[in-house]
Amino acid sequence: MTPADRNEFTGPLPFSPSGVFTLSPLENGLIETTAANCPAGSRQLFKGDNGKTLCMGGGPFQASLDSTWTSDRNTGVFIRLLWKDIQPTAGTYNFSVMQSEIEPAVRNGKLFSIGIKAGDDGTPDWIFSTAADGSARPGGGSGVPRLSLQASDDDTSPSCGNKLDLGNPTRATYKQLYFAMLTEAARVIKTRSDWYRTLAYVKISGANYVSHENRLPNTCKQGCPCNPAIFAADTYRPSSLYAFYDEQNLLLRTLFPGKPISFALIQEGFPRINETGGYETSSGGSSNTAPLPGFTEQMQIIIDRGQANHGINYVVQHNGLQIKRMTCNLEGVHPKPILPVDQYWSIGSCPNRWTVKEGAEGQITGFQTNNLSMISTPNDLDSAFQNAWDNSDGVFVEIYEEVFWVAQNTRNGVLPITSKTVGDWAAEFHRRRVDPIFANFTRAGNPFPSTYSFTFNRTISGSGAQTFNFVHGSKCGQGKQEFGQIILDQQPPAVSPGGVLTALQFGGSSAIAPGSWIEIYGTNLASITREWGGADFNGVSAPILLEGTSVHIGGQSAFVRIVTPTQVNVQVPSTVSSGPQPLTVSTPSGTSASYTVTVNTVQPGLFAPTSFSANGRQFVGALYSDGATYVLPPGVNGAVLARRAKAGDTITLYGVGFGAVTPGITAGQTVQQINTLAQPFTIRFGQTQATVSYSGLAPGAIGLYQFNVVVPNVAQSDSVPVTFTLNGVAGVQTLFTAIQ
Repeated sequence: MTPADRNEFTGPLPFSPSGVFTLSPLENGLIETTAANCPAGSRQLFKGDNGKTLCMGGGPFQASLDSTWTSDRNTGVFIRLLWKDIQPTAGTYNFSVMQSEIEPAVRNGKLFSIGIKAGDDGTPDWIFSTAADGSARPGGGSGVPRLSLQASDDDTSPSCGNKLDLGNPTRATYKQLYFAMLTEAARVIKTRSDWYRTLAYVKISGANYVSHENRLPNTCKQGCPCNPAIFAADTYRPSSLYAFYDEQNLLLRTLFPGKPISFALIQEGFPRINETGGYETSSGGSSNTAPLPGFTEQMQIIIDRGQANHGINYVVQHNGLQIKRMTCNLEGVHPKPILPVDQYWSIGSCPNRWTVKEGAEGQITGFQTNNLSMISTPNDLDSAFQNAWDNSDGVFVEIYEEVFWVAQNTRNGVLPITSKTVGDWAAEFHRRRVDPIFANFTRAGNPFPSTYSFTFNRTISGSGAQTFNFVHGSKCGQGKQEFGQIILDQQPPAVSPGGVLTALQFGGSSAIAPGSWIEIYGTNLASITREWGGADFNGVSAPILLEGTSVHIGGQSAFVRIVTPTQVNVQVPSTVSSGPQPLTVSTPSGTSASYTVTVNTVQPGLFAPTSFSANGRQFVGALYSDGATYVLPPGVNGAVLARRAKAGDTITLYGVGFGAVTPGITAGQTVQQINTLAQPFTIRFGQTQATVSYSGLAPGAIGLYQFNVVVPNVAQSDSVPVTFTLNGVAGVQTLFTAIQ
């Protein structure tokens, strides 16, 4: 059985869990002993006041301590893996460390997060097209150019730093190899549902320097290799970096359904290179005079796109939590207000302000403490917890296993400043995770509910009951099995009264139109939740059956994009006649009663999501040409990039239900060519008509209309009315935009 099986009852799937996680070792693990001396081959690291000693250097490779797994004071472990260990040669995988760490997590009721880094000691050598001496490998090796870089983890160091060979993560060959490895890791984790259930966070990685943090060597010092120049020469551009993260985020969301993905930021983490290949020189200027990205710009765009595309599933963290040395403004205020990042505090011992801002915008956030050179005592650890608690909305903290051991084996585990244990701090973060003042947190669900309900779904066709056998989870050992049965009667789908609408983000009309996208609400509409994928298509033709669910309108098959037990999204076939028409939903359990829906020749609506509303005004979802920045006033939606429009800007609006185009394109077909709306379309900003440079179905999409509009010269306002007509008939939406 797999996590995709909706009837595998394994208990609640923890989502964005809170608490305290320890870090697994990257080399040989630690040893705990009560002997007078550490075992041969290891050395004493810390000594507790309870007769126990922690030794370094002789434990099993990359293995957490047994006492870490059995402790009742941590939530779980962040399993840190290296790509070179996971995949020692091309096509060969070794998941033994991963599996040996996951198993005690399950056995001891813990959770685990996982990250697989590249970087200075993680990138496998076999990926490169050349050998270390620069000679070409037969057949081009694995196709990734070897970039010989040199950098120091301390950017203020006068030396050139350590030499390292990396691949450019924005190259297609690199992405193909790294993503294939992630796919195989996901397959292994999903071979057991108890393993999959125990997964807490999947760490976004692959563009690394010395840690799992997302960063690349970016210094250019006089007399040293200029890292930005090396990356620029190898086709690195900001847009290709964004594509690397966009593609990885989508892949991880697909590979690990129901699991959050976590981005560990370094605010100045990437080489400053512009889109024309200019790079930051040793003097700080641009090599080709074109402007360079701001120091934090690439990082900020990456997390803004992650937040916009994946919402609460996209978690942001920072791996540099320090002890509390100063009073930060807004201390103790929760949730933190949304401010420009420089209005939180100057860079110092306060928690990373970019992460704090993401938390203020509603994202789930967390931290990892500084390394042992800065946080090594129970006092340090207690202070760091207090820093995160007072000065962020973070819900989890990752700590080094060494300092966790010291805290556990000193003063009976009681920390010296607050008199709390590590377990008490974990409980505090659990309470924050379900605190009603954090609306996004509570909407995401309680990761550790005291009770749990589960809905079983029929998975067989035909008539009659379906029987599920189960065994009591805590009594499945030899001689203790306790079995039970659940019997499901066959239930046909049913459409709810008023349950058929044009897509809500496009106006949500009760009438529909040929070729338009509609949403159908009801019960028993599907056995699982799924969206169509490439394998469901026949060439450019969309599916009419998805997971056994089909929809007919006026006797014709609709094109099924998303199915869930309570909602189905479909595209209306092109040739449905106007007037009242019957709509039915069919599954292996039967066909719903006929639902009568009104079909109009057109039923136009522009994209205007409810998340783009403020002060009683609904803003249209207009995009700039970068495909990421929306036309909105400040503060309407902190999860997306936004700015006001100016006269002369070309912006793009999207819609559904606008009718036929020339040349004709039928419903259910991916648009392959430029086309033109058959009926005349006009759009006004206030009373001023705008120039429309394109109006038709969007190339590469299905059933989505695109309107490229030049913003006219109108009075500046954050509430400029936007109206449109189709064939002289005014649209019914009340929409606004922001003009400066």
